Amino acid sequence: MRKHIFLVLIFSFLLVNGALAKSSDLFIDYLTDEVYSDCVGKDLNIKEPFIQNTLTNKSVTLVPWPYDKSTLRRIIELLGNYEPWDFFQGTCENRGVSIGGSKNGCSVLSCGDNKLDINQFTYFWNDERVDIPREEFTTVYGDNIETHGDESPVTTGDNSPINQNKENIWIQLFWSKGTIAGAILGFLLKILYDILKKKYFSKKKRRKKS
Repeated sequence: MRKHIFLVLIFSFLLVNGALAKSSDLFIDYLTDEVYSDCVGKDLNIKEPFIQNTLTNKSVTLVPWPYDKSTLRRIIELLGNYEPWDFFQGTCENRGVSIGGSKNGCSVLSCGDNKLDINQFTYFWNDERVDIPREEFTTVYGDNIETHGDESPVTTGDNSPINQNKENIWIQLFWSKGTIAGAILGFLLKILYDILKKKYFSKKKRRKKS
């Protein structure tokens, strides 16, 4: 039973990630800045055979310093074309279950002791997940002041829109039948119900025979 549940969860994970779009320009720009700041003065090492020289049809595995930021950005953009990369549990240093085998994103790009790992659609620079930081902004609703950002939401006033609406948007997302997550959740619950039902009635049937 545990094996069936585990396979269902893996399958749903792939479905959710498969619905995601490729890396945005904003994400590529942010990752380029992160990598470039750590790689200044260092050669770039690229895992074979993902970047090709169109003139020689050979894999590019080394980009010596100096190189400009636009060159690095183009490399990161090309790596994004391979999404989704192979899926694996855990980290590149301590991997569990893996799916794929042809597009291993571990240390796909490196310079010195710095490295870029990609797990399906998720990027890790020096073992830290790469996420675009949210910009903080303020919204005013009459006498209410609402602040959004990494420390948000912080809301003041008795008539705050957040205080008026207690329902969590994530609950709406995951329980709505009209969303991908809602469909997957319903699919998982149906399979678990069938497994439990089959197991329960088989036990009940054996008891009646005995």
